[in-house]
Amino acid sequence: YGLSLIESKDSKAAVIVFETIIAIPKLTLFGNNFSINSEVALFSHQYLTVAYEEAKDNTNLLRLLKSGYITFPDEKWFLQKLINYYIFSGQNNEALIYLNIAIEKDPINSEYIFTKGRLEEDLGNEDSALNSYKKAIAVDPNHTDAFESIGRIYYNKAVELADKTNNNRSDADALKIENLFTQSLYYYQKLSELKPSEI
Repeated sequence: YGLSLIESKDSKAAVIVFETIIAIPKLTLFGNNFSINSEVALFSHQYLTVAYEEAKDNTNLLRLLKSGYITFPDEKWFLQKLINYYIFSGQNNEALIYLNIAIEKDPINSEYIFTKGRLEEDLGNEDSALNSYKKAIAVDPNHTDAFESIGRIYYNKAVELADKTNNNRSDADALKIENLFTQSLYYYQKLSELKPSEI
């Protein structure tokens, strides 16, 4: 019944149904304790989360996501939803906390590692971002987005240093600029090999 309410976009009624189901283990009636099995509890948490999402109730949405993550720690769904919630709300530091947990649970997930790099880059931590992008490639040698991101960072670093030292460039600066362009070219060439249409 609750699912049909979500499908009909009646999120307010769906919230009432699923909040009631989740509360059942806490209810006592005429001296009897009621309980629901873990599968029903899991689905109820998930559908209630969707209902709050549909209702654009971010306060309760975040509450349910955290509750679901704590109650069902082995269920990736809540962890991924938490990461996305914080990313789309512009809270990158919070997103990184849960993303690091996700990577610890699934260290060979290249998308988790790449997304960590994107967040680090958005926060201005380019060296950390480069490290994450390179780890993503180590896990998935065909990760084109990681190749593109590394190439772009090295290119931008080279251009920035070239502009900064334009009027007084030392031999050391010139060598560093050349090395940055060389590294950028390497990753763009790799990207071209994997996806020629990108170059």
